[in-house]
Amino acid sequence: AVLPEDHEWSGRVRNVREDVLGQLSDPEKRCAPDFRRRTQQTLRDLKNTYIQIYMELHTRARLGVNDDRLKREIMSDERLQALQKLSAIELMPRRHLAEFQTRLTGLKSCFALTQQELEASPVCRHCQYKPAIEPAGTSAVMALDDMDAELDSLADSWTQTLLSNLNYSATRDNLDLLKPESGKLVNAFIKDGKLPKHITNDFLHALNEVLSGLQKVSVSTEELRKALLSGGSPATPAEMKKRFEEYLDEVSKGQDPEKVRIVLD
Repeated sequence: AVLPEDHEWSGRVRNVREDVLGQLSDPEKRCAPDFRRRTQQTLRDLKNTYIQIYMELHTRARLGVNDDRLKREIMSDERLQALQKLSAIELMPRRHLAEFQTRLTGLKSCFALTQQELEASPVCRHCQYKPAIEPAGTSAVMALDDMDAELDSLADSWTQTLLSNLNYSATRDNLDLLKPESGKLVNAFIKDGKLPKHITNDFLHALNEVLSGLQKVSVSTEELRKALLSGGSPATPAEMKKRFEEYLDEVSKGQDPEKVRIVLD
């Protein structure tokens, strides 16, 4: 019940169970002088193999001491805090950030399990890890390393999104409508090309004011996929382009195309 049903070890258990029960039902084999010793050794070997397999899977699925420290550092990282503040701006692709945070918090830490504990219980008593329920995928450590790099990419992407929209002619006109202090904050961001180290409420308010004229249209990848496949597949480049344009026209209907911003969630 702990390992996946199709795991090699589970298959070995089924074979051994069938063999042992078969011998137990045969009086001659059951009464053999070495039957008890051989059977106990077979079961002991199975248990030791299980402990080794479980320990390896547990190590792969859980963060160790140092990795847990890195996870906590990422969760309090300035880059992540900046994105959380920027998510207050309507234009930003918030779902990407939400998914990132869900995956990050979903990485579990456990570094207390010992082989001695598995002698008494088949499941880690600290985190209740069950490989049959938590499918094996990328190791937790590798996933954490990838997320550290992904956070950089996410921060860069959001920064470029803001800069490209602030440099749009319609929004630049709005800069002149800001109060001098607010205008200074936004212009400094445009000039530096990078977010301020500390994102203040004044900065967020100024960005919201400047970008308020833009209209966000959220598009899910599943909806886009359905639209592109609506006429069947395979399709010619011209057919695919036509479907794509028709879909964009549909989701932005009734709005000023110059002010619409498609956000892929």
